[in-house]
Amino acid sequence: MTVTTQPFGQKCVVSGGASSSVIANVTAVTLRCSNRPQYVYVVNNGDNAVSQDSVDASEKLAPLSVATIATSVSPQAGTVHRSREYVYVPHLADDTVSQYVIKGDGSLALNTPAIVATGLGPWALEAN
Repeated sequence: MTVTTQPFGQKCVVSGGASSSVIANVTAVTLRCSNRPQYVYVVNNGDNAVSQDSVDASEKLAPLSVATIATSVSPQAGTVHRSREYVYVPHLADDTVSQYVIKGDGSLALNTPAIVATGLGPWALEAN
């Protein structure tokens, strides 16, 4: 057994859910869910960077160990993909979008390809 769709904001894992044959009631299967860590990414247009922060239990921001990551020129309003695995940041000055992967510790790493061309003047985007 596996969790095919994770509940929003949680990570769930099934244990004891594998068997080649079932001949009686199943009682050893467990489902454990925990809240996913929360992160905030702030686009800094003035210094061509994205700030990376974690959100603690009292909902206060704390910079990650690498507090910012460089972007291309004139980053605008970025978005986090609904899967919570990717971040996209458009760049007004060079008509591109940077693509990032959210690593396990919440920090961003450039995806492949790192930058994708867009139409003229990308300002904001939405990822579905």
